[in-house]
Amino acid sequence: MPFNPAENGNGSTIAFTLSNSNKTATQSSGSDHSMIVLGTTSHTTGAYYLEMTVTALGSLGYLWGLGIGPTSMNLTAIYSDTANTPPNACLMTADTTGQIACPAGGGGAVPVTIHAGDVIAMCVDIDNGRLWCNDLTQSTGWSNFTAGNFSGNPTAGTGGALMGLTGGLVLYPAFYAYQQPTAGTINTGTSAFTASPPSGFVSWDVTNVTTLPVWLYFGQSLALAGGAKLLSDLARNPTRSRRRMFTAGDEE
Repeated sequence: MPFNPAENGNGSTIAFTLSNSNKTATQSSGSDHSMIVLGTTSHTTGAYYLEMTVTALGSLGYLWGLGIGPTSMNLTAIYSDTANTPPNACLMTADTTGQIACPAGGGGAVPVTIHAGDVIAMCVDIDNGRLWCNDLTQSTGWSNFTAGNFSGNPTAGTGGALMGLTGGLVLYPAFYAYQQPTAGTINTGTSAFTASPPSGFVSWDVTNVTTLPVWLYFGQSLALAGGAKLLSDLARNPTRSRRRMFTAGDEE
């Protein structure tokens, strides 16, 4: 999934220069200013995994963020502004005190100082309203923003942050940067991940998932409508999902 040139800053100010087939976003607004760019692939339900590399940091060395939000979010507001608090977005952002905070999604912070080259993994459980991060390069484990540590477990649904987003929103991956040339490179499944998604989570780009042999579970091709939810359910409970898929009249 690339970033969307049409959801890049406020429309009059192009916040990011996009490169690498639009998968790398570099803050280039001409000044130090909070900027956000959205991806092109959205979901309204399901549990998903993606990774983002800290391609570059500005001289301040912080205010690099990753999260999700709808197209209605303010693309030129800092992550903690009221314009981007629930129900509009949930962003995790590294700040000056050596931590990643998620104030827009339930408060708290976890202690980690990110560096250029770090790979940050994110799990998003839209149905249960939780979001986790994991600095894979530093082997932090999954965040627990309430406890202020990395004791979270996406598969068990514990820790992370409560997103507080309104149900039914069409949500996109969101990258936040304050200072140029802060940059990030997103991987939603179009290339090999650094780590495997936790059990119950699938690639944000579900059409690129190769680890789930869906064609072995039912005779018809997966319908586009509802396909993302079906893949997510299949990852969580293959037996139950398989039975549910055959209730439509397909034969084994």
